[in-house]
Order: sequence, then C-alpha cells, then structure tokens
Amino acid sequence: AAEMVVPDARAQERSLRDLRGRLARAIRVHLAEDIATVATLRSQFAHYRLTIAEHEQRVDDMAQRIEQAVLRGQARRRADVERLHRRLAARHPRVVIANARASLGPLEVRLAGALRARVVHARASLAERMAALDAMSPLGVLARGYAIATTEGGRAVRAPSEVAAGQKLSIRVHRGTFSAKVDGTQTSDAPENGSVLEEHS
Repeated sequence: AAEMVVPDARAQERSLRDLRGRLARAIRVHLAEDIATVATLRSQFAHYRLTIAEHEQRVDDMAQRIEQAVLRGQARRRADVERLHRRLAARHPRVVIANARASLGPLEVRLAGALRARVVHARASLAERMAALDAMSPLGVLARGYAIATTEGGRAVRAPSEVAAGQKLSIRVHRGTFSAKVDGTQTSDAPENGSVLEEHS
C-alpha cells in the first residue's frame, strides 16, 4: 500500500511544481506588458510636457526681446530728447523744449501699451497651443466622454472580434475605472445581440 501511495504523492508534487512555474511565467508576462504600457504613456506625457515647455520658453524669449527692443527705443528717444534739449537750451527756446517734453509722455504710454498688447497676444497664442496639446492627450480624449476597454490581461480592445460573450473587461473613463461583462458583439451598424457591454457590480 505504501508503494502505491508514494508515486501518486510524487506525481502531485511534480504537478504542483509545473503549475507554480506556469503561474510565475504568466505573472511575469503580464507584468512586462503593464510595464511597457506605463513606459509608453510616460514617454508620451514627457513629450507633451517638453512641447509645452518649449512654447513657454518661446513666449518668454519673445516677451524679453520685445521688452528689450522697447527699452532700447526709449533709451534712444531719451538720448535724442536730451540732445535736442541741450541744443535748445543754448538758444533758450523754452516753447520748443516744453513741446518735446510733452510729446515724450504719450510716446512712452503708447510704447508701454504696445508691449502689453504683444505680451497678451503671445499668452493667448500659448493658451491656444496648450489647449490643442490637451486635445491630443489620451486623458483629454477620456474627458470628452470616451472610454478604453481592456481585457483582464491589460490588453486594449480594438475590435469586437477580440472579445467573447461572458468575458470580463475593465473600462477606463476620465475619473476612474469599472468592470463590465460582454453580453454580445456586433460588427456592423445594426446591433445583433442587444447591448455590447453590461455593467458588472
């Protein structure tokens, strides 16, 4: 009786070892797929952040160049006024000097207003580009009401042929995820088996 029992126990141990090995390999495969997906998403978001940073840097450079150009223009105009003032002071043309000083104030106001307008325009352009980048972001697509269905293995579902009735799916939306079960599939505009997904509590 002992000789009959021992081979069965050894066979069961080998079976358990095989099952453990297959389970470990399956876990490693799923982890590798998840890691690859996360790495892809991180690289995409890094690209978006880099693009936004580049646009922001361009706007800052543009604003700095505009400010420097305005300051140089103001410095040149002030120097011109000072030269004119010295020439007129030697002849005592007080009326001409008063007119020159009166014209300098509105000119500075107009230059400052032009600078503010350019900066506002640059910021508006940056906001539009950032909005366009957000629209291309996967999270932006989810925010507009779309969802991503993935299998239990983490693979995104792209066609009805990739799932079967009764299969469980994970649905990713803008603010979280929920589980669903496939009730049926359809490959044309006319539904074949009623609703495609049934919410799974």
